[in-house]
Amino acid sequence: LNLHFIHHKDLPNVLESIISSTNVSFNADSTSLPLVELVSRLLIQQHINFLPRTNHPTVDDSIIGVLSISSFFAATTNKKTTFSLFELLPIPFPYEGIRVRLADMPYIVGFDSNNRNLIRWTKSESTSCDFRTMSVCRETPPIITDWNDTCIFQILADSTLSLCRTEQYREPIFIHPIGKQWAISTNSSTQCHSTFLSPTEQSYAFHNNLRTLPAVALITIPPDTVLICDRFSI
Repeated sequence: LNLHFIHHKDLPNVLESIISSTNVSFNADSTSLPLVELVSRLLIQQHINFLPRTNHPTVDDSIIGVLSISSFFAATTNKKTTFSLFELLPIPFPYEGIRVRLADMPYIVGFDSNNRNLIRWTKSESTSCDFRTMSVCRETPPIITDWNDTCIFQILADSTLSLCRTEQYREPIFIHPIGKQWAISTNSSTQCHSTFLSPTEQSYAFHNNLRTLPAVALITIPPDTVLICDRFSI
């Protein structure tokens, strides 16, 4: 699925027409990809048909027919519904003597706070999505209107997670960036040294602060700082 068949002189007008017709907005500043590549990601189907030459006398005898290419794009409806998107990260935590994390969790969820509707993507379903650069996803699962009896609802309602499943997490260390912070999970508390450099007139001075991280922590590491722990460093 692509738009390579369009002549480069016609491409700007074609892209403008597609964007206007699909009512999709793009944030080109968040990517180095050309606009034609972003628009091509909205393609969901293409048909190529050969139309034989007619016997009309005005038709050039050297033309045997024409190729007709029909392209179908994902588009938004005139009645827009805004969904707030969240990427879920199950972090391991201690539970009844072992480390577990939530299982069967969606990779991304979209929440419509006005109508209380939900959309959920698995990691494989989200491969066609790039929400940082475009306002829609080519492949969108059905909107869920009744999801009160789900694990996601209990998480958002800050209630007992009786509907959630867990799986054992066997790796000793879990580290993952979340924006400008770091999620860290280990099987016990960890001794760390927060080390940073400060410039002096002729050299740099090292500053070392001891800190103890709990088994599950969300921390911010200042610029020019290294967190050195017993089994890992950031």
